Amino acid sequence: MLSSFRQRTKLYERGLATVAEVYNAPVAAILDKIVLRAQHPRIAHHILDVETLLRERWPTAELVAFDGRQPAGTDAAYDLIINVASASAQQPAASVLDEWARQLERVRPDGVLAVQLTAPDDPLECIAAEAARNLGLTRLGAPEIKPEQAFERLVGPLCSELEIWRSSVWQRLTSQEAQYANSERGSIGSFVASLGGETSEAGAAFNAECQRLYRLGSPHTFRDGTTLCSLARISAVATRPSLMDIYSEYSNYHDHQLSKGWKS
Repeated sequence: MLSSFRQRTKLYERGLATVAEVYNAPVAAILDKIVLRAQHPRIAHHILDVETLLRERWPTAELVAFDGRQPAGTDAAYDLIINVASASAQQPAASVLDEWARQLERVRPDGVLAVQLTAPDDPLECIAAEAARNLGLTRLGAPEIKPEQAFERLVGPLCSELEIWRSSVWQRLTSQEAQYANSERGSIGSFVASLGGETSEAGAAFNAECQRLYRLGSPHTFRDGTTLCSLARISAVATRPSLMDIYSEYSNYHDHQLSKGWKS
């Protein structure tokens, strides 16, 4: 079994980005690591605005979108399940790992589970957490997923290979800075939505406090008016063993048992 942990930071300087591109950049990075052997893979996805990314990589795939915690059905029916957790659906670390384990059960042999969630030190997450404390609001923040917990919970008969890493993506944003900070894909906008939106009293107060803290943080602005923004994410890719791997492991175990019996 392969076990690995990597931490990496990437600086993307590929010109200007839109808000969607900023949020999709970490998703694209995790898709680049996935290799599917099925010619017409069945993919369950729990992400916003990324069907185009999936189609670019697997043009003949059957794409099945799902809401909630699990894809449709009860069988191991997917070659890939990709779950990018919404910032509005935070859970304790143990619950997150349990959810990943249940999703792994729905993946076919030799298939892949790819997951991603907001890191606790994500800039917008830190602002949202501080604003909630300042206003006395109850808010469950981004969980701290420790590598040793993930390996202990996931690696086993259903997972032959697991890689988990933290990544920071930096990009220059056009004049849509407010949309980036307020997007429901981020920690601020998603919590504002859960409070009833910007028109509600609680939502307006929280949003105003976040904007104050955001300005205090003095995001770097270039002379052309563009802003340098960043996202921090925790990502994991878990691979199920192939049928050949399962047979080989069983065969080795069987031979070992016979050898023990012969020697005795």
